[in-house]
Amino acid sequence: MTDFETFVLDPANRPAAAAARAVADASGVPFAPLVIVGGPGTGKTELLQAIAARVRNHHPAATLEVLDPDSLAERYRSALLVARGERFRAELFGADLVLLDDLERLARHRDCQGLVADLLDTRRTAGREVVVAVSAPIDQLSGLDARLVRRLTEGTAVALSLPGPAARLAILRRRPPGPVGALP
Repeated sequence: MTDFETFVLDPANRPAAAAARAVADASGVPFAPLVIVGGPGTGKTELLQAIAARVRNHHPAATLEVLDPDSLAERYRSALLVARGERFRAELFGADLVLLDDLERLARHRDCQGLVADLLDTRRTAGREVVVAVSAPIDQLSGLDARLVRRLTEGTAVALSLPGPAARLAILRRRPPGPVGALP
């Protein structure tokens, strides 16, 4: 897991990192939600991990929900099966911070899209952030409910691009050494 102190940053990605740090530091800057957009390999998941690590380090008692659409759907459906759907929703809505990775995969879970739209509404009204990572701009994603798309586009989108040569070299230098020929 990384924190912003060890996060390797390409200059083009500084605005995204600054917004992520503001969320992690609870600076009060409303993003509602913060939408991190970037293709594979741009560091979206690592940036979410940096946010989570910083919050955990500075606020150990904070309640974090770090989810992807598959784990969200599994937990929600399991809660519904034992008549605890409302309790699950309340826990999710009441968390100090919610981080959702690979949100484009929510298209496979249509039954959970209303839950996420409600989550965005409730947390925005309460002044609590949600950070969402997606592989493409929201208007280019398919299979998402119109209400959810509207809530996402009301937030603040920041872009991540693939790291340049200097950032890639810095990433390689920070990797722990492994056996010759071994893939990380």
